[in-house]
Amino acid sequence: MNRFVCWILTGLMFFCGVIGNAQEATESHARTEYLLSRADLMMLQTFGDEDGKVKISRVQDPILKFKNPLYEAQSDGVLVVWVADEVPVAFASYSIRKEKVIFRELATSSDVPLRCSIGDRVVWAPEPKFTRRPLDSTTTVPSDARVRLRIMKRQGERFNNGNHRILPTPLYRYQSEEQGIVDGAVFALSDTNDPEMLILIEAAKPSENAAAIWRYTLARMNSQPRQVRLDGQVVWELSGYWNNPKSAKDPYVEAMDSELPEHLRLDSVK
Repeated sequence: MNRFVCWILTGLMFFCGVIGNAQEATESHARTEYLLSRADLMMLQTFGDEDGKVKISRVQDPILKFKNPLYEAQSDGVLVVWVADEVPVAFASYSIRKEKVIFRELATSSDVPLRCSIGDRVVWAPEPKFTRRPLDSTTTVPSDARVRLRIMKRQGERFNNGNHRILPTPLYRYQSEEQGIVDGAVFALSDTNDPEMLILIEAAKPSENAAAIWRYTLARMNSQPRQVRLDGQVVWELSGYWNNPKSAKDPYVEAMDSELPEHLRLDSVK
C-alpha cells in the first residue's frame, strides 16, 4: 500500500471518528434534555406551606451529568438540585436503565418536611432523618472564599462510605445571608462519577451575632446498604432500600419514573 493511500485511509478514519463523536454528543444531549424535562414536572414546597411563602426552585442546569460503567444496565444520568434561597433542600437523580426505562432517586437535605408533587399527585413527602450536625470547633472560618473551599475539601475527605472516593470538585456552591450560611458546598462520594452519597459542608452562624462554625449533613443517593463514617466512626447506617418497608415519608426514595421514548433509545438510533 503506497503512502498516498495510507494518507487517504487515515483521513477517512479520522473523519468518521469526528462524525461518530458528534453524533454521540447530539444523542447524549437529547437524552439529557429529556431527563431534565422529567424533573421539570416536579413541584416542591415546604410541608404545610400552602401559600408558597418559602420559594423552592430547581437550579436550571444539572449539577452533574454521569454515566456508570460499573452497571451495564445504566447509561446516561443527571443530578439536579432544588434550593431555597440558594441552599439545597432536595436532590434528584434521573438515569436511563436498560435503554428502556427512566428511574428517579429523590433525597432530601432539608431540616424540615417537604412535599413533592407531580400535577395533583403527591409522590414524596420526606421527613428529615439526618439533620445538620457540627463538624468541629477547632477550625475557624476564614474570610477568603478560596481558603474556605480548601478547608471544605479537607473536611469532606474525613468521610468514608466503603470504597467510594470523594469527587475533588464540589458539585454546587452556595451561601445564604438569610439562613446565616457564609459558605457551603455539595460533595459526592462515588466509585465512578455516579454519586452514591452527597455531603453538604457549610460554614454557618448559629445565631445572628455568633461566629460561624463548620457543620454538615448527608443525603443518600443509592439504594444499597451503606455505612457512612466520619474519622472512622459510623455516623449513619443505612439498610437496603428495596429490602425494607417503604414510605413516601422516607428521606430517600427510588422508583421507576417513566419509559424512555423509542427515538431516544440507543438501540433505535444506531
